[in-house]
Parts: sequence; structure tokens; C-alpha cells
Amino acid sequence: MKELSITFFPVENGDTSLTRLSDGTTILIDCHICDNASYDVLTHLLDTLEYVDGVPHADVFVLTHPHEDHALGLQKTFYLGDPDKYSSEDKKKGLIVIDEAWFAPRIFNDDDKDLCDDARAFKQEAERRMELYRTGSKACAKPGNRLRLIGATDNQDCDGLDEITTIPGETLNLINGKLFDDFRYFVFAPVKKDSDDDEIGPNNTSIVLQARFDVDGEEEAVRAFFGGDAECPVWERIVDRNDDEDLAYDLFLAPHHCSWTFFNANGGDEPSEKVLHLLDQKRQGAYIIASSKPIKDDDDNPPSYRAKELYVDVVSEDRFLCTGEHPNEKNPEPIYFTLSKNGPTKSRFSRSNNKATV
Repeated sequence: MKELSITFFPVENGDTSLTRLSDGTTILIDCHICDNASYDVLTHLLDTLEYVDGVPHADVFVLTHPHEDHALGLQKTFYLGDPDKYSSEDKKKGLIVIDEAWFAPRIFNDDDKDLCDDARAFKQEAERRMELYRTGSKACAKPGNRLRLIGATDNQDCDGLDEITTIPGETLNLINGKLFDDFRYFVFAPVKKDSDDDEIGPNNTSIVLQARFDVDGEEEAVRAFFGGDAECPVWERIVDRNDDEDLAYDLFLAPHHCSWTFFNANGGDEPSEKVLHLLDQKRQGAYIIASSKPIKDDDDNPPSYRAKELYVDVVSEDRFLCTGEHPNEKNPEPIYFTLSKNGPTKSRFSRSNNKATV
């Protein structure tokens, strides 16, 4: 049995997180990996992920939305293409095979010219995998070809994918072809309007998930929110449509890198009462994590110092953590949580014995 964990990487104003389940299944949410980063995320992943015939694999990669701060470095990190054509040169580069790719439908609403190079490459890879499903190819079930659409849409580009589509309000426990009875995601967004209305900004088409872990017989012992760059209107709707119990959390990744748009998307100074109500659903000992550069008392947004102050009011100074400041600004390291029936525990990551071979 592997150690249940969630890792938040220091990637400046961007998101990259890794969830590891009890059987070793790995789920990466977003990618913001650049060559001159203060922390070597790629080497960490290569030391942690499981290998098949010497090839590193991630069970799932989730692209919450197609902005550069969530897709940067994707082509240098992952292998995109037919897994049967993975070459010795790809292995030499350490390119990671994505067994199952999850994406939000908005990627097919934006013109290619509006997408960064990495998001465009991901879209092309999604289209390759979609064609396998549409044609009924047996190859669609193979690791490296699997696919899942998260969110509601009427976009014709996504027709014929009902079998592999999960919409808001549904629970998902089928992860890379395996059914889990001790882990599930609850899907909150994106709804159809946000996916399909071109007037809606891409941030508000973000996938919003809550990971729910059963541990040692304790049902939903840990809950963790991931919401990409979703702004205030999305979260207000989530509060309107869900009971408080469904919103309870132990870990909350601050949307859009501790941006003020989570509290007020219209430039106003007053935070949304509904958003504050959402944050109040914290469980005892909850943490809020800002995946951002160090937060200063200035006019930057993101990260917003005003937003940080509100988060600290909710969980206390000790339980608000910024990836760019942990353990210090000069040498940031991943924020690593182990998960038990008593909730999440902030731990120190050790690479020893983490690299497994299948």
C-alpha cells in the first residue's frame, strides 16, 4: 500500500499538483514547468512516478483550462502521440506518458490562435484520442490513449463522447480504467453556459473538482478542492447549488494563484458573502494553499495581499501556505501532505523509496 498524499509544487504564478492514491495511482492537475524555475519539478516527477518498461507514466493528467499558467512546459514534460511510437529518444528525454487525459470542453471553443503552444499541442492530442473513441478503435482503452471530458457542453466537437463525459453534479471514481471504492471526485464545474458562451472568459471554464478520500474505514476522511482559475461567479453558483456539507473541505487550493477575482470579479473592494460562506465550510485543521510567487503587501493581483488576509482570517496564519514562500523564498520546496483518517498532515517529502517499478 502506497502513502496517500497530495503535493503542491512551487511553480510561481501557476498550478502543478500531484495526488497519489493508496495503490500508487498518480493524478497530475495542470502543468506550469519552465526551464529556469527555482525548483526542478520534472526531476521530482521522474523520481516519483511509476515506470513500465523503463517509461514513466502518469495515470491521469488534468488540464483545468487552456491558459499558459496551467499548460506551460507540457510538451517538454509529457509524451503526446501514439504510445506505440514512443521512441528511445523520448525515453532519453524522460517524457512522461499520460495514460488518461482529462480536459474541459472550452479548449474546443477557442480559436487555435488564442491558445498558447502547449495548450494547442494538448488540444491536438485530445483530438487524436477522441478519434479513437469515435471510430470504436480498441486502442482507445490502451494507456496513453484514454480520455475523459469533464464538464457540460453542446459543442459539436465533443459529440459522441457521452460514455467518457462527467458533468457537474456527478461523482467520478473511474480513474485510468480502475474503479475505486475509497476515492472519488465530485465535479462542480464547468456548466454548459460557461463551456459554450464565448463571452465567458476562459478562467471561468475551469474544471472544479473536490477529491474525496476514505481512509482506514473513515468515510471521506479528507476532502481537497481544486478549481483552476475559476472566478467569483462560478463559486457563487457552486454555493447556490450545493449543500454546505458538500462544500466542506480540508485542503483548498486558492483559485487563480490567490487572486482577488475569487472574492470579487468586478473590481470591487467588498468580498462576496457567498464566497466567504464557502470558505467557512472548512473542517477542523483545514489548510489553504496559494500556488503563487511570494505574496507582498503591494498592488499585485495575483497574488493579492487582500485575498491572503481573508484566507488567513479563515484558517489562521499557520495554515495558509504559499508555494513560493515554503519553506522560504530563496529555496522553495513542494508543500507535501500525507492523508490519514484524521485528515491531512503537512510532511516533508522524501524521494527515498518513492520510485516504483511495475
